[in-house]
Amino acid sequence: MGRDLFVPFEGHQRHHVLLPPDCLEERKEISDHFHEKYKFPHCIEIIDGTHLGLAFNPELHREDYFTRKQTYAISVTIVCNHDK
Repeated sequence: MGRDLFVPFEGHQRHHVLLPPDCLEERKEISDHFHEKYKFPHCIEIIDGTHLGLAFNPELHREDYFTRKQTYAISVTIVCNHDK
């Protein structure tokens, strides 16, 4: 199974990061699962991004949160494997 790691970024926030497995057999098992279930060959992780809308407009650094859709949001990148 992949190794879990907490990585500090700006400020005091901590972000959970899932590292890919080191073992080639495990990578093959995950790859086979993605191929059988979703028809994605040679895949061990899925990465996607989205915006999480903010309920209130930020008071500081508003421009950092303003999206191309003219709303305020936080940009999020999500990485997952076949079972997380």
